[in-house]
Amino acid sequence: PDNLSCMKRELESRGMHCTELLIPAGAGSLSGRAAEFRQNIRFQREYATSRLVFVEDAFFPLFADYPRKGTEVIQLWHACGAFKTFGFSRLGRDSYLRQSSPNHRQYDYVIVSSNEVIPYYAEGFGVSMDKVIALGSPRCDVLEDENYKKRFKKRFYKENPEFKGKKILLFAPTFRGGGMGNCFYPIEKFEVDKIFDKISDDWVIAVKMHPYLSERPTCSAKYKDRLIDLTSKYDVNDLLFVSDLLITDYSSVIFEASIVNVPMLFFAFDLNEYSRDRDFYCNFASFVPGKIVLNTDEMTDSINNEDYNQELVKPFRQRYFGTKTGE
Repeated sequence: PDNLSCMKRELESRGMHCTELLIPAGAGSLSGRAAEFRQNIRFQREYATSRLVFVEDAFFPLFADYPRKGTEVIQLWHACGAFKTFGFSRLGRDSYLRQSSPNHRQYDYVIVSSNEVIPYYAEGFGVSMDKVIALGSPRCDVLEDENYKKRFKKRFYKENPEFKGKKILLFAPTFRGGGMGNCFYPIEKFEVDKIFDKISDDWVIAVKMHPYLSERPTCSAKYKDRLIDLTSKYDVNDLLFVSDLLITDYSSVIFEASIVNVPMLFFAFDLNEYSRDRDFYCNFASFVPGKIVLNTDEMTDSINNEDYNQELVKPFRQRYFGTKTGE
């Protein structure tokens, strides 16, 4: 579940009427652009008549006009925490950015996971700090819901019986590049055959690539039954319930993983380049709640030795959520 659907369900339970607008599929194609145009017209009509407007990403039609008096715009954002620079924090780095840009400045409130990240969101969105409120992330409620967890695990193993009795390595990296339509992942770096050659037979790899990415890991026929692409099948947060290890890089999934207390390895083979091009709000090496590995040999050694620096996970969770995991 995403923040918007969680918020919609809660508001409707309180008797409020909600209209949900989603970015049309196929953006970029002729039909996709036509659908997007119709959606934008519809949005402007709803924008002019709604009391509350919730968004959870950069929604550019919102920035083209100001809301009517009495309408409040609330940014829920799609990621917990903050460690990669974004928005106005990147002035001087991204050539298209201007200090005078109206983007993001219409927000009345920005909801974040903890007091720790308030200054980063205020800077990134170009809003005053009093507009940034640490209430937790709505979609994180289910991560502490034992009944939800049990239902998902039952469903997962019913749909994937081959994973029963196996240890699941969840591979969930983020993209490199500019964003939707202009990004990539150097998939050759994730050497599936070499990984399986060096770790025990009870491991399987579940792949959850960023939705912007088309690249997928591949392996030889020898290991095809131990590699499964779940990119289009499940929510990444749900997959944390069945994962014995998360391998990621610079993805914000680490915040949700800390709630579930999943061990993590950070496959940061391009850390210097990524730090130069994207940059962080803090020192990556001292920030991440797990061990950093730079190549496949370091990764497999850590897996075989269960060397994940997992003692970093609980303090990380406390720092970035406190007692307000979700609301």
